[in-house]
Amino acid sequence: MGMGTRIIANAKPEFIFTLTNAVGWRRFRLESVLEWQKGGDIWNGTAASLDYYGRSAASAVLRTKSGYVFDGVTLAGHPNTQAVTFYDPEQSVYANRWTRYGPGGVGENYIESNNYLSLRRLGVVYDVPFKKLLQKMSLTIFAENIFLWQDYSGASPGQMLYDQVSFSGLDCFRLPSDRRYGASIHLQF
Repeated sequence: MGMGTRIIANAKPEFIFTLTNAVGWRRFRLESVLEWQKGGDIWNGTAASLDYYGRSAASAVLRTKSGYVFDGVTLAGHPNTQAVTFYDPEQSVYANRWTRYGPGGVGENYIESNNYLSLRRLGVVYDVPFKKLLQKMSLTIFAENIFLWQDYSGASPGQMLYDQVSFSGLDCFRLPSDRRYGASIHLQF
């Protein structure tokens, strides 16, 4: 890796625990799917882009910040002591703290934890047995993506970036999970 290139995050979680449960009484069954992910990082490209364009709450609050010293070292290896102003109206807009580094910003500033707990599905099933060609019919009323707690400030986990599975750990204007409610009929022959 070059001097400016290094790994700043790991999208792979320590574990994902999915608990699929069902409890029945007579012909009724209550089913649930609970998912817990521990570990894994995600880059919040949405926040980086909103900062770049000055459309985020963070860029609004920090716009007047001056005399700030970033943690780090200089190219010579000495501790950084240079104070900066995030936005100076006397300078070009390209010199402000957010536009200086482009729409992606400084990558490591937008890395967040991707721990979450989600109630993915809850359903009530009613089974009707038959003895002929049709053996069983199941009527289900369900709700999906009911509850989500997460460390991450962006969109819901499990959503794909541009519908591509291989983009885990990246978020750039992903849509949040939609809650779904519905009913289904399953026939068993």
